[in-house]
Amino acid sequence: MDRTAGRETTRGELRKHQAVVRARAKAGLPPPAGPDREVLRGRARAALAGSQDWEEFTDRLRRSGVQVRERYSTRNPDEVTGYAVALLPRGTGSSSDEQTIWFGGGKLAPDLSLPQLRTRWDHPGGAGTVPGGQHTGGRTEPPRRNRTTHGGRQADVDLSDLERRRLWLSAQHSVRHAAEQIRHASGPQASPADRAAAQAAAAAVSEMLNAVSWLVESKRGGPLRVAADSYDRAARDLHRRTVPATARSRTARSAAGALLGTQLVKRAETRQLLALLSHLSSLAESLARLREVQGRAAQAQAARRAAEKLTAEHTRRATTASVAVSPLVASAPAAGSPTTPYRPTSTQVSRPPSASR
Repeated sequence: MDRTAGRETTRGELRKHQAVVRARAKAGLPPPAGPDREVLRGRARAALAGSQDWEEFTDRLRRSGVQVRERYSTRNPDEVTGYAVALLPRGTGSSSDEQTIWFGGGKLAPDLSLPQLRTRWDHPGGAGTVPGGQHTGGRTEPPRRNRTTHGGRQADVDLSDLERRRLWLSAQHSVRHAAEQIRHASGPQASPADRAAAQAAAAAVSEMLNAVSWLVESKRGGPLRVAADSYDRAARDLHRRTVPATARSRTARSAAGALLGTQLVKRAETRQLLALLSHLSSLAESLARLREVQGRAAQAQAARRAAEKLTAEHTRRATTASVAVSPLVASAPAAGSPTTPYRPTSTQVSRPPSASR
């Protein structure tokens, strides 16, 4: 057993979830996105994307409706040695619904335990700067602006179109560079250092995919959430080992956090989203080939599942965007006919919770 698989939802958790679904239906409320463990795992991964320390991670979790409980050392009362998370009560009046079940980070996934998280936050030196962001001791963030709220969530609303475009481009560049490292590590001339760099890159891109999933699908989840879950397994090292971060993997993490800070995907950014999904799909295929070379069949299969989901979602969204444009093209005035000035719109299509403190 390579210990890369996440913890499965138990039958007891499924029964609790079904009871919650029935209680919410009776109260005229929509069903939850899934069993508690799966929902918490998705929100923890979104909170992890580009986070730099424990405080930022837990602040994001709480903003997304997750309770956090720290475990402290018996020798050093000020030292946090672990944590557990639970969803806030849903308030349907059902006893099953009100029961709070706590999950330790390691019970959600092997790489969500506190020691594993700390290896991601341990970044000596500086990381690269994401275009359009600020460099803060190895940390890259979207420019600080006035903030407002959407449904109780804070959001950066004053990012210029140019700044947002730079964040999207930075995300695409980070994924492309990571894919190059992974492909190089698959070759016969790859050194142990090359393979370690590829492992660090694969893990960093998992945060990018989780950031994109949260931006597009938010709490409800969807195909990108499923792809992210499959990719997460493929990107882990064997037996919960960790490899040191590299300058490029730190830059990819920063790019994921900065992209998450945009808070939404505008309609005008559909092309950037499609380009990023295409790069992520290509990288997942490259990771599958690397895992095959390494003899890791289960992880190779997980990477291919992620690539298939990403390709299908890219195709679906590209088709939808094409259909939406077709009526506009058909109704365009003939050459020489009078026209009215074009006024671009800024339509929000997703409103995830805040990604920065």
